[in-house]
Amino acid sequence: MPSHTVMTPEMVTLRFQVAGLFTRAMAFLFDTLMMFLACFAALLLVSIGGANAITITLSILIPFSILLGYFTVLETYMHGQTPGKRIMGLRVMDAAGRRLTFDAVLIRNMVRFLDYVPAMMFLGGSVAAADPLHRRIGDFAAHTIVIRHRRTALPTAVTHQKKSFNSFHSDSIIRSRILERITVDERDLIIDMVLRRDGMDIPSREALFAQAAEYFQIKLAIPAQQREHLSDEQYILNLAMVLQEDWFKG
Repeated sequence: MPSHTVMTPEMVTLRFQVAGLFTRAMAFLFDTLMMFLACFAALLLVSIGGANAITITLSILIPFSILLGYFTVLETYMHGQTPGKRIMGLRVMDAAGRRLTFDAVLIRNMVRFLDYVPAMMFLGGSVAAADPLHRRIGDFAAHTIVIRHRRTALPTAVTHQKKSFNSFHSDSIIRSRILERITVDERDLIIDMVLRRDGMDIPSREALFAQAAEYFQIKLAIPAQQREHLSDEQYILNLAMVLQEDWFKG
């Protein structure tokens, strides 16, 4: 399975597994079914009003609005996911690792209309199959990719620690700051670091956690009295435990 690597301006490396064509197709089929049901329900309500200029106009506008709005609204407010993508464990992200914006989501889904044109459907499928990152035309236009979004539980050695030992979790202000400021991609990085730490050699492990702790300290500005007694690794572990709880709620 191909992967996509992003280097942030702070020189933190993010590595993501690219979604395969089959899982993307399954997610799209599920979302298409959801859109069909939404259109059917909406048109059924409109038909109650009988045949007139207003109902005819609505019958044209509703499918178009649902087709565009379904993906655009959900991918914007579900952090790059739709119900189909969530079920298949996928998520849209900015290819450069930046926060996914509404403009990017809108562009990739406006181009989606080309995929419904028979001739363009073949072209779009060929492009996605040939591209190493399986990007469709809309992804090229919006500079996005679709990645696998796994929700892997943290090791029990981490999660079984009493929350009283985690000053980040017990302080509601710090906890809220962590959940508000850390992006989805950064959350994935933190969880991945914790899961892989035991397989790293000591020098690489220390260097990686020091780099990450410095980056997140600048971003979060956690007060010194809650930071100074923690090693770089424990700092990241504390962040991971706060994020883990919120992660599985979503």
